[in-house]
Amino acid sequence: MGFLAPLMLSGLLGVAVPIAIHLIGRRNAPRKKFGAIDFLLGNNERTARRLRLRELVLLALRAAACAVIPLALAKPFFACQAQGPTVSAGPQAVVIVIDNSLSMGARLSGETLLAIAKDRALTALGQLGSEADVAILTTAESSPAATPLSRDHQKLRDRIDDIALVLSRGDLAAALRSAEALLTPSSQREKRILVFSALRQSSGSEASTPSVNLQIEDVSDGTPIPNIAVTRALAEHDSDRGPNALRVLAEVTSYASTAASGVTLSVRADGRVLARGTVNLSPGEPQNKVFSVTLPSAVVAELSVDVEDSVLPEDNRRFVLAPRAKQVHVLVANGDPRTIKHDDEAFYLLAALHPDDRASRDVSVDVATTDEVARRRLDDYQVIFLCNAKAEDVPPALEAWVEKGGGLFVSVGDRVDADEYDGSLSWLLPQELRPAREVAPNRLRERSDRIARVDGGHALFRGLDAQGGLGEGRFWKVALVAPSSETQARRVLAWFESGAPALIEAQRGTGRVWLWASTIDRDWNDLAIHPGFLPFIQKAVRVLAGSRLGEGSTDTIVGQNRQLAILPTDQRLEVRLPNGDRRAFYDLKDRATVSFADTSEPGLYRVEANGTRRAEDDFVVNIDPKASDTRPIAKDQQPQAHAMQAAGLAVKPKRKVELWHGLAVALLLFMLGESLLVQKG
Repeated sequence: MGFLAPLMLSGLLGVAVPIAIHLIGRRNAPRKKFGAIDFLLGNNERTARRLRLRELVLLALRAAACAVIPLALAKPFFACQAQGPTVSAGPQAVVIVIDNSLSMGARLSGETLLAIAKDRALTALGQLGSEADVAILTTAESSPAATPLSRDHQKLRDRIDDIALVLSRGDLAAALRSAEALLTPSSQREKRILVFSALRQSSGSEASTPSVNLQIEDVSDGTPIPNIAVTRALAEHDSDRGPNALRVLAEVTSYASTAASGVTLSVRADGRVLARGTVNLSPGEPQNKVFSVTLPSAVVAELSVDVEDSVLPEDNRRFVLAPRAKQVHVLVANGDPRTIKHDDEAFYLLAALHPDDRASRDVSVDVATTDEVARRRLDDYQVIFLCNAKAEDVPPALEAWVEKGGGLFVSVGDRVDADEYDGSLSWLLPQELRPAREVAPNRLRERSDRIARVDGGHALFRGLDAQGGLGEGRFWKVALVAPSSETQARRVLAWFESGAPALIEAQRGTGRVWLWASTIDRDWNDLAIHPGFLPFIQKAVRVLAGSRLGEGSTDTIVGQNRQLAILPTDQRLEVRLPNGDRRAFYDLKDRATVSFADTSEPGLYRVEANGTRRAEDDFVVNIDPKASDTRPIAKDQQPQAHAMQAAGLAVKPKRKVELWHGLAVALLLFMLGESLLVQKG
């Protein structure tokens, strides 16, 4: 403790004044014995003791009041470590950076780190004074843009109050670059950046030191944040256990400095617990846990994996979209059956549909010659493959079947006559056919064509490479189509290297037709013997049938845009958020995709088109696993360490807490007590 005006302590000598008055004022009358008064003295002895106590209390109050006055005038203070950056009032340009990434949701003494950061930022703003130009920045990747430099401190306070926790990782490096860019054009001589952060890995550690004065305040004061998060979740259909069975893989990571044992995990479907288990976790190492569950509902379920008792409740749950396995009934109309198995038109197609017994639980396949198709009940099938069929063998009932929602895959071949198809099956074709062209005589590999590009926004190729896994196949004969300006009802899904369409989609009522500009066997190409053929056929069945057979959703990270496919017949696309809100898209003509940006909330997002549910486009949004890393940034990686050395602030400054305000209150209390005693006396 120290004093700003120590000379005023000489006034403590005034304490002797009330003591001297008390001693001088005492009466020392001579004592004489008088027998008749002895009985009165006994009665007044108690009263005399009370009076003496009152006089002593009065003396103490008056002496204390005389001591407090010079102590207050001496302005005592107490020095302690500064809890925030050292700031001073005056003309200056300052950018206040507040970390609002996920790790700031951890609680310290019952208060979130973000709330602590905001309180300290408000205190620093008040200390800067009215002459300071100040801007407010946040570090989370999906946060709003920075405010410009301003002297309207009320608006700046409101901006700080409005800062909310964002469920994403921080980007401290980008925030510092933005802060320096805001300060560069300022005419103020003194420029500084004040950062309020917990300095965790999720805050972003690869930040260089700016050229201006930088001060970073660790609002967690180095307190460990032992977070446990579900960092990955996958679901796949378990055909061996039944049509509704799933295997769920959960990855859990501990960011604590010590091992954790017996951590409880649970798998939920639409909020209902399906399975529980425990895992033992080592610091910083992910641990996998596999659950076998059975879905309780016949509809697509919202699956989640939950961990209990974590520091950050926001990352305790990870969502995964997994449907109940629905068996798709497929009819293969074989236009060129052969007695030799490998020469049969449908041989490789059937092998891709049924690679093993497990797949047969998901897809039921019937095979018929094209002249037998007319005798089949088409409504029993969701997908039909029309393979190298003559136009005269295509039953007229196929048109009504497609209109009601069927998925038709048409492949060409030597039995397909372009003129006949254009004449009698114009309703079937996405585009008019032209005679096939032989691009590689004698199957010369160097002259063969191949698939060079696919529509990555379509459900068939979403998440695959630029060739959709089909780039290895070589084509030596392809069917050509007539040029068309129609974009409302057709869509090219894949292109050959020559630029010709390889796969074309047409919307027919609620169903769709795909035209494959080659054979489905090895007569015109060798795609069937390459690895990309099997997943292409199986994915085609799922998309044409409008269902997902054991396929989990592709994760979208909080704050990322999601590309949604637009079909030619779509007039209105709507997304329902986890909280029940809806976002709609209109004016979809001539658009292949739309970008959905409102992904700030984890959970299941449901997609509707023209008022009808489009379950194959549903998706889930999850928190970036990197945002859950609450381990502290190493000292040598913190930008503050370099800035402190550059600014000569390696030792954190102390701040003075003045005590004279408390002494003034004590003086008032002493004077009040003295007045009450005098009045009572």
